[in-house]
Amino acid sequence: MTATNDEIRIGVVGTGKIGNGHLKRYADIPGARVVAVCDINEAAARAAASEHGVADVYTDYHQMLARPDIQAVDVCLHNQLHRPVSIDAMQAGKDVYCEKPIAATYADGLAMVQAAERTGQRLHVQIGTIFSPAVRVAREMVDAGRLGEIYHGRAYVNLRHSRPFVDGRNTAQFVRKETAGGGALIDWGIYVMCKVLWLMGNPKPTRSTGQTYDKIPMDPARRAEARYDVEEMGCGFVHFDNGATLDVLAAWAMNLDEQNGCAVAGTKGGVMFPSLVRRDDHDLPPRFFSAVADPWVTEPLDLEAANARWAEAGLADAYDSPQHHWVRVQQGKVELLPTARIALNMILIAEGVYRSVELGREVTTEEVLEMGRAESRP
Repeated sequence: MTATNDEIRIGVVGTGKIGNGHLKRYADIPGARVVAVCDINEAAARAAASEHGVADVYTDYHQMLARPDIQAVDVCLHNQLHRPVSIDAMQAGKDVYCEKPIAATYADGLAMVQAAERTGQRLHVQIGTIFSPAVRVAREMVDAGRLGEIYHGRAYVNLRHSRPFVDGRNTAQFVRKETAGGGALIDWGIYVMCKVLWLMGNPKPTRSTGQTYDKIPMDPARRAEARYDVEEMGCGFVHFDNGATLDVLAAWAMNLDEQNGCAVAGTKGGVMFPSLVRRDDHDLPPRFFSAVADPWVTEPLDLEAANARWAEAGLADAYDSPQHHWVRVQQGKVELLPTARIALNMILIAEGVYRSVELGREVTTEEVLEMGRAESRP
């Protein structure tokens, strides 16, 4: 790791809801200093700068990238803008922290990862769920071999009626393919898929099948105003190159009780995470399942003990959130987790589901990649 100064000077591109959330979080991270914000909406940028005590405001991010004193750039824009801004930032010598998903398409995400490799800059994607104590404990058990060979993962999240814009939250850009790339599968599905991929070792998908739905009634005027053309629910089944499989479901709207969880099953044991949508389940630890001789063993994982051990080792702060991690990486205190590669794999899985829907059959990863290349050609 390359040692850096303790104060990390950051520029934030995008001052909407997500950008303001990032600015608020940086204020609580020792060593993080946001010195500039940028947004094409100058009024919004100035309001954010005033609220969060940021000195400089830009409406052209290229001008901000020209500043040699800015070490890292935080990209908080709509999905289709992640690629150009992130690549420009890395080519300007800045490390990049990008809001999830990595991009609107796999081709765009791959270009970002390749730009990081080409320039030597670090690319971090906001997949916050892998930083939870529950996932950290589970990952330690995987690394210690307690689960054996992990051969199946399950990732699921469904809400009742929470479609962006049409149901009253966020903006219409979330439900337009031209700006978002997809719907619930890459918006909410990423939170659970990334946990499972991280625990499974991020294997490469080889073939996928799936289906998307837009079934729950909505106000016709809101649909027209939003130009709604993405899925409210997506589900799929994925085969990986190591023989493992994954089933996934993500829904913004579904006439079932809300739930959000994931699980991984191995030859020696498995881990199941409780729902993170139901409020009364928020503090429940994951459970470990195994067998000792004939008896079955089911035990909760002790998160309090793990947190205490990490604190004693001086590691807790570096994994409190993706932004805490990003700052500590910039300071040279820890190595960057492979969030960009995990996020890239997630978007490949989502595209596999989308292509399966288009073709009405199971698709191979080679087909998905070729279809993506064909669409991106001039």
